[in-house]
Amino acid sequence: MEFLIFPTAKAASEAAAKPFISLLQANPNAVLGLATGNSPKLLYQALADSGVSFADATTFNLDEYACLPENHPCRYDVFMQNNLFGKLGQPPKATHFPSAANLAVYDDMIAQAGGIDLQLLGIGSAGHIAFNEVGSPLDSLTRVVVLSETTRRDNSPDFHDIGQQVPELAYSMGIKSVLAAKKIIMLAFGASKAGVIARLRALEHDKNGQMTTDLPASALWGHGDVTVYLDAASSACSNIEK
Repeated sequence: MEFLIFPTAKAASEAAAKPFISLLQANPNAVLGLATGNSPKLLYQALADSGVSFADATTFNLDEYACLPENHPCRYDVFMQNNLFGKLGQPPKATHFPSAANLAVYDDMIAQAGGIDLQLLGIGSAGHIAFNEVGSPLDSLTRVVVLSETTRRDNSPDFHDIGQQVPELAYSMGIKSVLAAKKIIMLAFGASKAGVIARLRALEHDKNGQMTTDLPASALWGHGDVTVYLDAASSACSNIEK
C-alpha cells in the first residue's frame, strides 16, 4: 500500500483523478468501482472538468441505503447523478448499485463485466470500507449490512436537512468483493480521519499480521495495488497506535 500526501484535499483529489483519466483514455470500456460521501466529491468534479469520456464505461457503486424510496435525496444513485453522471457530456453506458433485486448476483454481474479495473474507496472513522463495519468477515461478498451507530452518526448530517434518521440497513459490496478489483484508490481527508489512517499505516510493521476484522480497511494490505491519497490533516500521524 502506498500513501501519498498532498497539502489539500483538492490537490489530492486532482492527483487521484489522473489514474481514472488515464485508464479511460487507454480503455474506454473500463469497468469502474465508485464510492459516495464527502471524500470523492472533488475527484468527481475533476473528472467532469477533464472532459474524459465515460460513454463506453461501466460503473458499479459500492453500496446503497436500504428502504429509501426512488429519488430520495440521500440515495446514492441520486448522489452519483448530482456529483458525476449529470455533469458528464455522456454518462456511462451502464451504471449499477446494489439493491434488494440484484443483491445475490451483484458479484456475478461484476465478474461478467470483466471485473473492476479501478476501484475508488473512502474510509470511515472506525475503519470501514464500503459499509463493511467492524467485525465484517474478510471473505464477505455483497450483502445486507446493519449500520453501526458510529456510521449512522457520521452520516447523519446528510439527513438532518430533511428531518430524517439514517437507515439502519444498507446493501454493500463485501470485503472480498472490493479486493477483487485490479487496482484500488482510497481517499481520506480531514483531521477526523487522522486516527484511523494512523492505525492503518501502523499495521505495515505489525509482525502479528496486518489484516484484522477490528479494522476492515486493514484487508487492503492483502491486495497488492492500493494507493491512498491523503491531505495534510489526515496524514498527521503523531497518534499512531503500536
